[in-house]
Amino acid sequence: MQRSERVFMMTVLYMYTAFYSCCAGDTWASELGPLSSDWPKLVGTSIEVPPGTNGGITKLGMLASALGGATVGLSMDICYWYQYYPLIRDNALPRIPFHFLGAVFGFTGSMVRTASTLTTLIRTWERTTKFRTTPKIIKSRAIMWMETRT
Repeated sequence: MQRSERVFMMTVLYMYTAFYSCCAGDTWASELGPLSSDWPKLVGTSIEVPPGTNGGITKLGMLASALGGATVGLSMDICYWYQYYPLIRDNALPRIPFHFLGAVFGFTGSMVRTASTLTTLIRTWERTTKFRTTPKIIKSRAIMWMETRT
């Protein structure tokens, strides 16, 4: 296997792992995070919010996002070793801990999505309350493509 082929193959494997780990991490956090007995806190602050609030995170949700990414990474590990074991054994391909990379990508992707949703919510709230003279409690909502609906 030539160097250019190895570089291309490794790039595709990293991109695959990163993309699907982010997706799985965010999905696992969204599904398992609300099962936590603790109230979620807004990302970047220590303000407790009701369960189901966009931008809220729990310890269980953060753990679930890392485990979701690690699951994708583990499947990548198994497939990588099964497909390329002779090349790995001969040191033609590097040994890559995809399960660890998956956990990092899953956690990071979930946090980036949560932070971007919170930023969108704050901007939406500022725009809707900017011209009001009396403060009102409004229901904040994210842009439709960022909102998690059940």
